[in-house]
Amino acid sequence: MALYPTALRRQDAARWRAAGEWGVESLGGAFARTCAMRGTAAALIDGERRLAFAEWDRLSAAAADGLGGLGVGAGDVVAYQLPNWWEATVLFLAAARRGAVVNPVLPIFRARELAFILRQSGARVLVVPGTYRDCDYPAMVADLRAELPALRHVLVARAAPPVGTGALDSLWAHPAANASAAVEVDPSTPLMLMYTSGTTAAAKGVLHTHDTLLAEVRSLRRVHALTPGDRTLMPSPLTHISGVVHAILTPAVVGTSAVLMDRWGAAAALQTIARERVTYMVGAPTFLQDLVAQAEEVDGDTTSLPAAGRRCPRRSSGALAPASAVSPSGSTAPPSSPPSPAPTRRMPPRWGPRPRAVPSRRARCASPTPAVAPCRPARRARCRRAGRSVASATPTQR
Repeated sequence: MALYPTALRRQDAARWRAAGEWGVESLGGAFARTCAMRGTAAALIDGERRLAFAEWDRLSAAAADGLGGLGVGAGDVVAYQLPNWWEATVLFLAAARRGAVVNPVLPIFRARELAFILRQSGARVLVVPGTYRDCDYPAMVADLRAELPALRHVLVARAAPPVGTGALDSLWAHPAANASAAVEVDPSTPLMLMYTSGTTAAAKGVLHTHDTLLAEVRSLRRVHALTPGDRTLMPSPLTHISGVVHAILTPAVVGTSAVLMDRWGAAAALQTIARERVTYMVGAPTFLQDLVAQAEEVDGDTTSLPAAGRRCPRRSSGALAPASAVSPSGSTAPPSSPPSPAPTRRMPPRWGPRPRAVPSRRARCASPTPAVAPCRPARRARCRRAGRSVASATPTQR
């Protein structure tokens, strides 16, 4: 399938380029600059595995060469259906360096959704785990291969590859021939193809260019005042726009660090916040509700996580007070974390044809004993936010 970014009026695109929001650099160029600045600093933390920026750069350069050896070139689609593992971040940057289009696929998708996405995207390479959460991904893909003529290579992460597949780590088994050399990539070309969750109809592919995604990161840096000293806790999938932007692109462009969680648990999250000195978190309001509910049960100093630009009050136990520097996304925020009145910024369009205002949502510190209204998942749920009732559909992936 031919991939074309959303058409824009020439004057719109020219305005964003003139403003310095577009046309500045590709992801590969921004990443090279960040790695030169951050070097040995931690970029990604996945359990006991810690990746410095220099190692992320080295592995992604070698993997880019490996993808080239598989015949992947500019515009080809590389799909991955991985949990929140560091390997996904290396693959993402490797594909970007080749000028390829990354196609993240939610791990919860099974044969029907996966076949639809891979068939429509024309993915040449797919990366999956072995068996994860009771699903044998290589076996599922093997049953679909006859329906996917464009799919040439299936690579398996963290498991022995079955016959007809390869090992993901073989991509970076050999050092890059020239780690400093990257394919020249036009920032206006597609970087990522991400499918909606398909809750009301078939999933729809949404194209993001280097320009649009890097503009998103720059706006977040300004709105949230992010610096290389920030460390993000990321429980949202690295196959969802939240995970990609905050745990892959923001570290690659801004130089922040990301702490990955492949399975959500509030107690584990609180312990991780304390241990890794997390300063910033993005996730659904459910995560914030869980953290508040578990705050009294977990020991540890979580004061590294500020709220609305100030430290949260600590309870007598020293655990997290019911407040966090959490940017709610995916559904309506509960009343215990109303959005702060941040100025609205006029930013270039990310995935639509026209520019639109993008307000910031930064969770405030709440009272020590908030009344958290339950927000149950539903196709049409009604939740209360900031004193008014709003209708919201089941969260969808952009």
